[in-house]
Amino acid sequence: MRHISIEPPPFFHRGPSPLTRLAFFGLLSLALLFADTRYRYLENLRQAVAVALYIGYYRNSLRKFRTMSTPRATFRADESSFTMTSDAGTTTRHAA
Repeated sequence: MRHISIEPPPFFHRGPSPLTRLAFFGLLSLALLFADTRYRYLENLRQAVAVALYIGYYRNSLRKFRTMSTPRATFRADESSFTMTSDAGTTTRHAA
């Protein structure tokens, strides 16, 4: 009976070790947090991500309303929030 090696083939042994990767990305994340807090480098990126998430969230809510056979919905807007309620569920957006 031939012994089968447990080690993966050399093809998979590329790059730094997992611990080195963890240390590198951990330090990178701390550096980015520091730079963003002190110099506000990533403020525009955060705003762009927030807009993209906002659009995706409401597109999904509107898709739920369109799939209902007899759409009935209640819309309520306050000073700090906007709420849509229907048979499909309720979604609320609070102002930042």
